[in-house]
Amino acid sequence: MAKQEEQDKRARLEEIRHKNLGALSDEEVLALLSERRELEEWQKENDIEALRTQKEAKRQELQADLENINARIDPSRPDDELLALIGERKELEKELSLLEADLHRADHPKSPEPPKARVPAAEKPAPSKAKKKGVKLAVKGEEETPPSVIAEPASVPRAEPKVPKKPLFTESSFGDEGLQQSSEIIDENLERYISQLDLHEDSLGTFLQSLPAHIRENRTFMLKVAAIDPAYAMHFAADKLRRDESFNISIASMKNERNTGNALAEMLPDMRTGKVVLAAVAQDFRNVRFVVPSMSEYDEILAVAKKAALEQLPPLKDAADITKLVPPVLKKDAQFMKDLEAKTGS
Repeated sequence: MAKQEEQDKRARLEEIRHKNLGALSDEEVLALLSERRELEEWQKENDIEALRTQKEAKRQELQADLENINARIDPSRPDDELLALIGERKELEKELSLLEADLHRADHPKSPEPPKARVPAAEKPAPSKAKKKGVKLAVKGEEETPPSVIAEPASVPRAEPKVPKKPLFTESSFGDEGLQQSSEIIDENLERYISQLDLHEDSLGTFLQSLPAHIRENRTFMLKVAAIDPAYAMHFAADKLRRDESFNISIASMKNERNTGNALAEMLPDMRTGKVVLAAVAQDFRNVRFVVPSMSEYDEILAVAKKAALEQLPPLKDAADITKLVPPVLKKDAQFMKDLEAKTGS
């Protein structure tokens, strides 16, 4: 029975994904998008164990590749070949480190600190009697030293220069709103979380649920999420951000390329202010359905929506009944409907 139910849900998800939404009403489209989002979340949760198994297999593969490279780093090889092997090893170690952090976070969602990557230790090769030109290669963990520099004794540790930390981001704006970082909690893991967003694009909801609350309250991070999916960013943002009008305006002005939902539908109803709706309508005129007469920007919002609709709807006249794409609030305007009919020749 459970197997049949799983097959039915997967079949329904595929049906919605391939459904032509052009001829449907706004309400029907919203209902289908909502159902699709629920089914996609179910699918992600259902497949999470298979995904973890896949990542674990990848981790073992990377460790095996590292062991192979360590075995090949031998002083009898030419300098250029050794340099290439060391560069390849660094890339594998970086990839393994990210994968280890990913697996740790999946196993310990409440702990943001990942374990250090379990990289196989390289055996130090025996000293070579042959004289080599070019760079002097050191074993793993040491720097590549030009021949003109005399290596320090192994017993004397090298002091690492202290480099002041630079701000993670220097953008002056994001969309139409500037990044306001001065009041945010600084988290040393923020940059790592941001770098892993692309890796979790297909399981964004699960990834965001696993993050600490103060990260989902971080404006910088959540705007980076919004660049991928504004609806998910709005849904998973902490309450403090969800009640920040400037943050909501930024989200409303972004187009959802993944079509997973409408960011305004995820907002708190009392936070759909006139400024927020105006930003959303400027991005997509269909968002005019969220306007209410009590908004001081009411007339401006309608004007922006009408202008965009008159520009965007006529080219669709041969593909769909465009009257079905007109939001109800605009249909009430008789003059607008006459203008639309005149532009479509109907």
